[in-house]
Amino acid sequence: MVKSDKEEYETYTNPTPIVLWHGIMDTARSKENMEGIIGDIRAVIPKAHIHSLMIGVTAFGDKFNSLFMDVNKQVKLACKMILDDKKLENGYHGLGISQGGQFLRAVAQRCPHPPMFNLITLGSQHQGYYDVGQIKYHDKALYLAKHISYWVIIRSNIVVAQNWHDPIDYKTYAKKNTFIADINNEKKKKKEEYKTHLLRLKNLVLVKFTRDEKVVPLDSSWFGFYTNGQDEDITQMTESQLYKEDWIGLKELDEKGRLHLLAKAGRHLEFTTRWFKQKVVKKWLAPTYWKKEGEENPHS
Repeated sequence: MVKSDKEEYETYTNPTPIVLWHGIMDTARSKENMEGIIGDIRAVIPKAHIHSLMIGVTAFGDKFNSLFMDVNKQVKLACKMILDDKKLENGYHGLGISQGGQFLRAVAQRCPHPPMFNLITLGSQHQGYYDVGQIKYHDKALYLAKHISYWVIIRSNIVVAQNWHDPIDYKTYAKKNTFIADINNEKKKKKEEYKTHLLRLKNLVLVKFTRDEKVVPLDSSWFGFYTNGQDEDITQMTESQLYKEDWIGLKELDEKGRLHLLAKAGRHLEFTTRWFKQKVVKKWLAPTYWKKEGEENPHS
């Protein structure tokens, strides 16, 4: 008789804990999104400790903060929650959903203790975004976005502004953006720890949705973005200064076989339970760092 997923994985002990971070306008335990993801993980790894990050004391607060709280403060709070969770003290895997992906990457870069082993991001915006939800910033909208995104009160309280990347005026973006330009080490003064800490990951797995309509360019999920000075042609990750000069360690991770690019056909976060279990849970969350009863961990 063929063993079921549950029977097979119940033979393992001490699974690596998992930290989740949801996307914008969502909550840590939303029935429509996160509960399904948590359920799918538990179906494969029933004994795993799962910490779904909640930035706020209520579901409403968590959703509100995903839109209107300084991302740097959110990351700082997340680091503290992870540090305070004793079940995570020996390390964990990170799974970021949409903007939760780049937020968890910031956790890996800024808060290396406890260690994050594998980081998987689904439809995340690692280079930020210039267009949102198929609405291109042109004419008056572009003028407005370019100017108000850098107002102190806006860039400190509006999440979209902190993820907004202007390829037309790259110098201003790199200088004034307070989050995405920082974690990508695009500031004049580089932070070596951002690279050192990211290189501690065993694997960085980036999932891009091939018809992602929510964030443009969709290549941002793979660290690609519009070529500076225009908004039509894309500079792919391996052709970017970020990669070539290895500001955060992407090139080294790639050369060591620890950077993985996965394309999923579909719109933003459009995937089936079967795909998620096979390509994410079993591949990156379940087998790595597990051991059978009485055996040494071959991945340690």
